[in-house]
Amino acid sequence: MASDGNTADRPRRPTLGDLRRWLALREKTEASEPEDPEALKCRLRALSLVDFGLRYGDRTMRRMGILERLQLRPELERMLRRRVREDWSPEGVRDLVDLVLDAWGATDAAPKPPP
Repeated sequence: MASDGNTADRPRRPTLGDLRRWLALREKTEASEPEDPEALKCRLRALSLVDFGLRYGDRTMRRMGILERLQLRPELERMLRRRVREDWSPEGVRDLVDLVLDAWGATDAAPKPPP
């Protein structure tokens, strides 16, 4: 089927300039919304707990293969970001990380020697 040269039927692909304008608009809206200092403090506490959980998980995953770690780390980060709140303790975060690692079969216990 020959093209008649009419490009009105096809949607225009976004350009790099479109992307820059969209990002600039997004930054302006985010910057113009003032955040409550108490809410900011709570959000930063939750983010620091997520970071703590990721570091703890990285230390625990060192014995795993690289492919397993590459698959597990995004899942661990996703779970931490969904579940951890500012009122959690570091022990609670460790428990959640251990639960996720156990579900993937990456326990903290040393492997048993062969019989």
